[in-house]
Amino acid sequence: MQRYRLFRRGWGTFYGFDNFTKKQTSLGTRDKEEARRLLSAKNEAQQLGGLSLEIARTYLKACDPSYTTRTWKHVMDAILPTKNGETLVR
Repeated sequence: MQRYRLFRRGWGTFYGFDNFTKKQTSLGTRDKEEARRLLSAKNEAQQLGGLSLEIARTYLKACDPSYTTRTWKHVMDAILPTKNGETLVR
């Protein structure tokens, strides 16, 4: 049994219904195909937890190949110019 199912209110936005928690969540789209893809991704993530993380890493690597080599030093160097006063001193 899939965790999420698709429904639509009137002619408006599509929603996902969580069969376990009984909660409804807006998918933020009126396009049926887009709503199906979003719901499919939610169901896949539920079934294939660890694999979803690997898929996300693959997408990230394709968009930003340097992400695998970055360190906290890169983060700190990038954030320092945005700080001032006591925060910059710390």
